[in-house]
Amino acid sequence: MEPQPWPEPASEVVRAVRAVRAKNYGCGVPLPVAVRDRLGELFADAEFAEAFGASGPAGWSPGRLALITVFQMAENLTVKFPL
Repeated sequence: MEPQPWPEPASEVVRAVRAVRAKNYGCGVPLPVAVRDRLGELFADAEFAEAFGASGPAGWSPGRLALITVFQMAENLTVKFPL
């Protein structure tokens, strides 16, 4: 795995978030936007590098996948399987 820096958000996403916030003054930004603005690259890929082999197909960033899991739990979006 080659650690990669997190990309900057697309300009159209930045404009959309700003437009929604301007229209609904007083409403907060979405949780992922607030976390990125305050904490930046929370789970850097380099922190996970030792857990992955040097060969094989490139996968998704483990740091971003970890953060997605945190957001899913925070927003109660996890899948619950019946027992």
